[in-house]
Amino acid sequence: MSTDCSDQKENEPAIGDATMDDDYTIHIRMRRAGSAHVDGRISYKKGSQYYDQVLEHIGGLKPGEIKLVPPFPENFESGNK
Repeated sequence: MSTDCSDQKENEPAIGDATMDDDYTIHIRMRRAGSAHVDGRISYKKGSQYYDQVLEHIGGLKPGEIKLVPPFPENFESGNK
């Protein structure tokens, strides 16, 4: 599984933002308007199947920090764990 973002368009807007709790759970709020409206939230607990890939894709994250989330590549597989 690759988390390389090089196949994305550089000008694509962020798909949402990510925060991290004190227990290192990552929460991603997704939102996008336009031809397809998206609004949702997904959480990844430390140790879950895709946690490391998501954290790498975001570019690292610390508890209490908020970061924008770039679009995931089409070949990125993820799930809510």
